[in-house]
Amino acid sequence: ESRAQWDSDVFYGLQLAMQAAGWERLRALTPRPTDLLVLGDVDEIPGARLMHELTACDPSAHELPLRLQSAFHRFTFSHRLGDAWPHPVVVRFDQVPSGFDFVKFPSDLVKSTVRSGFHLNRFGPPALQLYKHFANGEGGSVPVGGVPLLRDPNRVGGRLVARGIRICCPGDAPIRPTVPRNLPAVVRQNLPRYKAYFHPAVYKATVAAVARRLEPDRRSRRARALKESRSSA
Repeated sequence: ESRAQWDSDVFYGLQLAMQAAGWERLRALTPRPTDLLVLGDVDEIPGARLMHELTACDPSAHELPLRLQSAFHRFTFSHRLGDAWPHPVVVRFDQVPSGFDFVKFPSDLVKSTVRSGFHLNRFGPPALQLYKHFANGEGGSVPVGGVPLLRDPNRVGGRLVARGIRICCPGDAPIRPTVPRNLPAVVRQNLPRYKAYFHPAVYKATVAAVARRLEPDRRSRRARALKESRSSA
């Protein structure tokens, strides 16, 4: 989108103010020039393996600024929209000397791209989606569903969310729930705790798929443990 479009958005000024406040707070921490910054929304989460590689293994493995192409999920891990959401961006502190505006982060500054991370768009109950509708001015009016939706957003809006349709935009094409190809490690290792973030129709299949993927690792760990116990006997 053009700069004029962003500047005309009534909420863009608020976003700039929040970014400026965050930047001042960061500067107060006196970061080092080589410290890494992740520029993105709170629902744009870089992959743990990549961040470990950048911070603890070989920081030079990827040229910075580095754009992540994230797996895009909406509402639940079962509703997948794609694998190439172009955020967040990882930079060194000295690469943004005057602060930053991650929405307009110049693409020509990006030196490399890697598939990593997750964009967890609109995760949460329908009531949270309704709040987002009003807070972000998406439509500026009561969405389809009217008074019944306002009275009981979880029941009325739940029917839309279950189909992967935003409350603000009932014209969205439905998203068929599927077993996710990949999951954050903390979710993969604690599926029951995150059950609410999967569509009920595919939750059991997801548990079975994760178990199949983890079984080779478990067998490998058991084999290593057995080998070590025999060598120490």
